[in-house]
Amino acid sequence: IPRSGYISTAAAGGVARTAGNFIWAENAPGILMLDFDPAKDGRHDGWKGEHFLEVLHSVAPELADAEVWLTPSASSRVWRRGKPIGNGWRGYVVADSAEAIPLYGAALIARLVAAGHAWIEISASGARLLRTIIDGAVWQSNRLDFVGAPVIEKGELSVEPGIALPVGEAGKHFHITPQTVDMASDVVKRLMDEAKEAAEAAGTAWEDARVTAAVAGGMREDEARKMYGRARQMGILDGDFLLYDRDGRRV
Repeated sequence: IPRSGYISTAAAGGVARTAGNFIWAENAPGILMLDFDPAKDGRHDGWKGEHFLEVLHSVAPELADAEVWLTPSASSRVWRRGKPIGNGWRGYVVADSAEAIPLYGAALIARLVAAGHAWIEISASGARLLRTIIDGAVWQSNRLDFVGAPVIEKGELSVEPGIALPVGEAGKHFHITPQTVDMASDVVKRLMDEAKEAAEAAGTAWEDARVTAAVAGGMREDEARKMYGRARQMGILDGDFLLYDRDGRRV
């Protein structure tokens, strides 16, 4: 993406994109966005939008008749040699209450987990992250949804037109009883236990690599080990925690 395609949220006179400035509409319907990104282990290879909806309908019959618009995600509209490079989907659901969108999203995730449609992804630092077929980190009133046509440079990539497929009954609003994931449930415990060994190995490798880099930069090994050990095992970042940008350069 050319640098000119970036959006600055700190322009002079602009409004900060914070939850205090962007709030849900009161006493009015709103759009609940459901973001499907396939699991990294390939379990969703070949999935289409209908597979995404089929699973959601199986755990939330309340969704089956509600007005929904289904469309490929922006990255799935980028093609290489006749095939899309992504397989993400978006579902836009007309919810009966905009203010309840975070609660409705959490309820869908709770039902997906209880029904076995969940897995663990391991972060670079070894954290075990509970995942389902919808992203649970998107329901903030101040979040942007990047759905415009992708901007690509010349080459072998192409952009296909986007489509939005209406599903359900037009004008019918979605409602679901709020609930949250029971992190102490047998389902979650089993998933966490199964990923424990791999998570520990990933975390140890991450810590060792960070310590090595810190020592090369002049830090004592025992200090570096303490700092990164606290970060990995307790989630505590000390004041002198070393940060790196996306190109691997120290900040």
